[in-house]
Amino acid sequence: MSASNTVTTRSKSMDEAVADTNARVDFYERAEKQDLAPLWKVLAGLVPPAPRPKAVPHRWRYADIRPYLLEACDGSREPGTQGTVESLR
Repeated sequence: MSASNTVTTRSKSMDEAVADTNARVDFYERAEKQDLAPLWKVLAGLVPPAPRPKAVPHRWRYADIRPYLLEACDGSREPGTQGTVESLR
């Protein structure tokens, strides 16, 4: 690794950290004018810390839906078909 590719790490002083934060805020404000936003701020709304499901759970009992499943697999209802596809809603 050449000297020009060497990465030097050091801790920032408090003044540098504040300046960096101010620089980021300025950047975010300028970027927002172009409808840009940092991903980690957008993800906060898309990936909540706990699930917020809107779906209502339902349980299909096999004994209740078995006749429908067998009928869906029966290709004799319509000529040229091998069966139908059923979805559970």
